[in-house]
Amino acid sequence: MKVNLGSNTISNFIAFFALIISIVAILFTYNVYKADKKEIIQIESKRVYNGYIVEIDTTNKMPIIPVLWECMLTNNGNHVTSITTYHITSVDTGGAYFHYSGMDLGLIKDGKQLFLPINIQAGESIKFYAKVGVWADTKAMSSFLTNAISLDNLTPKKIQYYMALDSIDIFGNSIDVNFFENENLMFRLNSDKKQRIYNLSMETGRKKDVQCKLRWYPQFVVE
Repeated sequence: MKVNLGSNTISNFIAFFALIISIVAILFTYNVYKADKKEIIQIESKRVYNGYIVEIDTTNKMPIIPVLWECMLTNNGNHVTSITTYHITSVDTGGAYFHYSGMDLGLIKDGKQLFLPINIQAGESIKFYAKVGVWADTKAMSSFLTNAISLDNLTPKKIQYYMALDSIDIFGNSIDVNFFENENLMFRLNSDKKQRIYNLSMETGRKKDVQCKLRWYPQFVVE
């Protein structure tokens, strides 16, 4: 008896090929869906150099100076995203994160404290400020307190000016400085270029962690 397997083989091949196409189509659809739901959040920051009043607690044994960083939080995804929590930590020279009392002074938006959670629509950007208690160098703080005519209506510009009178910056770096009118100055770091770097971390409702560095000096100047 003669058996013809040619038609069965072709049928099986067509069925197998159709199965492969179905699997590829399902995977493609899933990846498109996953990409559509993906959270794409970005944070950028820059230090605010002047234009606000700084209140310093001289009774605090730690040399803490409140400083603002302007932050821009952008939702580049296709769906609304919820920001639920945030953390501000200091980064040491070895890359480890740590916290100290008086460092995290809150988030500010439109002159008021920003409370979480907040929702950000797709394509939306939100500007806010991170207020950080910067741990200044002890010698720099001493120079500031000695040279300051008054502690009222202090601005970052004035604080930097009073420290620069002793050729020092907030982190104890030795500086070459030129003074101009209205407490304006220009200086160059000429020592080890120390600075304290902070890290702002924000978490979404889906547990995605987004971070950015809060730097006193730009990254290309000091590491």
